[in-house]
Amino acid sequence: MAEQISKRFHITPQAARKVMGIGIVGIAAVILTVAMITIANSASKAINVEIDATTVIPDNTLPAVSPVVEASEIAEPVEEPTPWAPDPDEVNALARTLYGECRGVKSQMEQAAVAWCVLNRVDSRYYPNTVMEVITQPRQFHGYDEDYPVLPALKAIAEDVLAKWHLEKEGEEDVGRVLPKSYIYFVGDGVHNYFTEEFLSKDYWDFSLPNPYEN
Repeated sequence: MAEQISKRFHITPQAARKVMGIGIVGIAAVILTVAMITIANSASKAINVEIDATTVIPDNTLPAVSPVVEASEIAEPVEEPTPWAPDPDEVNALARTLYGECRGVKSQMEQAAVAWCVLNRVDSRYYPNTVMEVITQPRQFHGYDEDYPVLPALKAIAEDVLAKWHLEKEGEEDVGRVLPKSYIYFVGDGVHNYFTEEFLSKDYWDFSLPNPYEN
């Protein structure tokens, strides 16, 4: 009997004999104790399982997540500045002025000087500040007429001079100016024009600046 109790409750034979000695009440107490131990062991395992389920996974085992880009961080498209171009009305007006003042002049440099003389007046505080106002000012540029043709060669010179003038106003130097800013008068004989700083002066410009044209 002691051996059966020993095997059934996993206790030593000596303990089994002691149990037999305490009677039924003692056996019941032993059974209750064993049951409590069994329940405690089961609860302990359940707690361990719960702890395992809440174990924190290291960050380096998680899948990578792309960062969220805020709308304010998206670069706005940059608008390209509109390239500068001369006013077509000014180009045509200058070309007509060149037709009236120097169409018989063979030198492109001397023809360009007429256009520069007009622009020198635009820049001068003594004259109007637009091309049209300068060339239509009474008793000034008699060579201008709105009915004159716009010849391609003279139009090209007018566009070139206006472009150089614009670059000069943007701060560039050595743009290809052929007449200094101080020369605001000229007279002509149909073959050549003569530019001066003072009205009716005989101290003519000598065209000593580099020639950016073919002739």
